[in-house]
Amino acid sequence: MKTSVSALVAFVLLFGVGASTALAWSPAQDSERQTYRQDGGTATTASSIPLSYQFRLGASLNHAAATPRFYGLGGGAEASLILNKRVALGMRADGIGMLGFGITEDVSVGARGLGGVLGKAEIFLNNGGHTAPIVLEQRTRFVVGAAGGIYRIGAIGGSVSRNISEEKKEGLSGIALGGRAFGIAPQLGMEKGRIRISTLTHLIFTRDDFDPVFSVELSFRLL
Repeated sequence: MKTSVSALVAFVLLFGVGASTALAWSPAQDSERQTYRQDGGTATTASSIPLSYQFRLGASLNHAAATPRFYGLGGGAEASLILNKRVALGMRADGIGMLGFGITEDVSVGARGLGGVLGKAEIFLNNGGHTAPIVLEQRTRFVVGAAGGIYRIGAIGGSVSRNISEEKKEGLSGIALGGRAFGIAPQLGMEKGRIRISTLTHLIFTRDDFDPVFSVELSFRLL
């Protein structure tokens, strides 16, 4: 729980700096005044950028620093409305499955899964030298995001002491938990064209022992 609180505080500070930068920008203050062409459309000036949208699919590698350590695969989908070249709002859906195995004084095995439907906000720290909100050319942009919503979680596991008593069967233990809980998922990423690589941390606030899940995601923008 202390890890979750520390990560949350650090992210709130980082997201606040990004938000201040984004809100300070306005098209009237943009000295570039460049024109752009989106998907072969008509060139438009920076002062008349239309609302746009994007849909993204991704796959992730995931890790939970529990005992035993868990590793697994996941997938995510996002749909968002791009308000200007700095800010996007939308929804995100996640699904992750992990397996764990470890040998210390005990032999431990387990499985964990989570799924969530989250609201999300993104701030682009730069626009890759472009005025357009969506750029299909191969230029790099950096993004900070924050998602929050309801997760469905589940976990099952057990451990056997290596010094188990055959007579008393001492040293056998197990755990199973499941339910719904609120959580957040801060994100840091970099995108080039349609491809984005990012890191997410799923912080789930529950009374049960459900450790943060760290993800590295590769996603592709379809629209």
